[in-house]
Amino acid sequence: MSTRSVKISVVFSKLKAKKLWKKYSIVKDVWDLWEFRKIFLDIYKYPVRFVVAKRKNKIVGVLPLWFDKDQNHLEWISGWWAEKSRAFCNEKRVIKKMLDSLVQKVSLEAMGPESKKSFPYRLKRDYDHFGLNMNHVGGTWDGYLESLKSKKRQTIKWDIRQVEKLNPKVRYDHVTDLRHLFRLNIDRMNVKSKLYKDEESSVFEKDKRQMKVFRELWRRRGRAFNTRIISVLVRGKVVSCDLNLVYKDRYYTLLGGQDVAKVKGIGTYANMLDINDSIEQGCSYVDFCMEDHHWKSKWFKGTPRYKWVRKPKTIKPVVVLKKKHQKYQRGRGAAFKSL
Repeated sequence: MSTRSVKISVVFSKLKAKKLWKKYSIVKDVWDLWEFRKIFLDIYKYPVRFVVAKRKNKIVGVLPLWFDKDQNHLEWISGWWAEKSRAFCNEKRVIKKMLDSLVQKVSLEAMGPESKKSFPYRLKRDYDHFGLNMNHVGGTWDGYLESLKSKKRQTIKWDIRQVEKLNPKVRYDHVTDLRHLFRLNIDRMNVKSKLYKDEESSVFEKDKRQMKVFRELWRRRGRAFNTRIISVLVRGKVVSCDLNLVYKDRYYTLLGGQDVAKVKGIGTYANMLDINDSIEQGCSYVDFCMEDHHWKSKWFKGTPRYKWVRKPKTIKPVVVLKKKHQKYQRGRGAAFKSL
């Protein structure tokens, strides 16, 4: 269908952006919830930039963006945290027209495979996503173990035995343990960033606002989604802490930290607790999110995510030429295109 009659506008109001999201977002995952995205919006306070396409005064497309003032670019609202972000539009030409209307740098990350069908430009491969469909393994931890090769299965069992020898104590939903999660994650990522070139320091170290995000995820539990904190103590000290989300029949292991230097096998033990808790919560899918971090691909099969980055457009000045014999008037001269 032609886009000649399609008009493009930008919504700057948070209230209008919320209404557009609620009306046009197809809610399948926790990432699709406005309540999830709003946590980032409230803490980061980046301005919304929802690009709206209309044909004969009817909305036919929405690009749900915000302007990241730190990176100086447009991106999906809530940034890279929420996976499978997408345009609320099925017309490739309309999406192209919305994207082409943007002047600033655009960085769209973590798009799902479905975006390849409707996105008008070539997408690059982003980090892979990892997850476990519990229905494929009989809905049990033992069923998952049986689905693995013998060597991997024995390695997991050995790790768990090493932790169990220390008589670990597991506790749930202690919000004060979040400070241990931050500490453990920072320490672990600092080590990994030195071991691997493709690893970075902890998000909690690079951006302190991430700590506020995680505290808000806990504080707003029970509204649109539930939040779980799973901690492991050895000799009275927290050596593992994960923060997970539950939405409908899906379980999301957002982030955590383990003291792998002092407790061998604690990472494996934490994964076992997460999977067993997902079963207790009645979930059929465990979402281990994006990025391998040098362990996920050994446990689960990865699926691709995609990204698209475009540099800011270069705006050429439009020069207004004076007519022949026109007298020069002070204050006039070259005119520049206003954006």
